[in-house]
Amino acid sequence: MFTPAVVFPTVKRGKARVRTIVTADHLEDDLGAAQKAGVMRQVDLALTARYIVGGVEKLVLTALAGDSPVNLEAIVDAAVELELFGLLKEEVPQ
Repeated sequence: MFTPAVVFPTVKRGKARVRTIVTADHLEDDLGAAQKAGVMRQVDLALTARYIVGGVEKLVLTALAGDSPVNLEAIVDAAVELELFGLLKEEVPQ
């Protein structure tokens, strides 16, 4: 989690705050923990984290920034699967 301070002149004097920003890398760790706990379906953690953080646009921009060819089929599959089926397993262990 990234938590930068927001201070004057961005905000009024006396109104400083801390902004909390969840990144895909942190989310990926949390999703992995949920899979290990047995409450989440098996999905590609990296694609799923990036989709949650920024949608299809984040998936495409991440792919374009890499050295490998962009796998549009994987991006579309991940987005459709998440929208249709969500993350949780049908049966969660108690």
